[in-house]
Amino acid sequence: MPPSDPWAFGFNQLLTVIGLLITVGIATAGFRSFEKWKREKIEERRIDIAFDALVLAYEASFIFESIRSPLSFEGEWAEMKGIDDPEKRLTAGPFFAILKRIEHHKDYFERVWNIQPRFMAVFGKDAADIFIKLHKARRDIEVSAGMLLRSAARGEPFRDTEFRKKLENDIWKIDEESDNIAPKVKEFVEGVEKHCQPVVTHRYAG
Repeated sequence: MPPSDPWAFGFNQLLTVIGLLITVGIATAGFRSFEKWKREKIEERRIDIAFDALVLAYEASFIFESIRSPLSFEGEWAEMKGIDDPEKRLTAGPFFAILKRIEHHKDYFERVWNIQPRFMAVFGKDAADIFIKLHKARRDIEVSAGMLLRSAARGEPFRDTEFRKKLENDIWKIDEESDNIAPKVKEFVEGVEKHCQPVVTHRYAG
């Protein structure tokens, strides 16, 4: 039996090592490509959420101006039930109209609720405070309109005229200096801008 070639094993081993290195290289490149792809997808998601949140923020001013408009028409309270007296209906109608407008913009508020957890996932749970401002603004209008509506339906106006003015200012922004609603909406818009504007601007810069 002829002696084995002393280089045979070494050459085969070299080929194996080279093959292993190529495999490792391909795997490493693939992993890096995957990591890059994952980072890009996360960044795209971050940009999408920032953009959508900005759109909602900029809609907020128009939505609340529409809800709080002091002009109302009888058609806005045509569906009001439980008040048959014409005079009481005329008095209560504008308050019912405010609640009807909030309901009309239900889709907007649902979109706000839907984006809130995604916004928190990207910008942190403390970002929820931004949304609380908007939710509270809407809720304050609802409560004030509801109280005024019930008072008008009973034909029993509030004896505390200052309290009544406060309620009316919530729904109509009669006195801008003492308005509690607009500042909350403004804080919501500014809070979203602070978090999202840099993300969107960086993405589309140049």
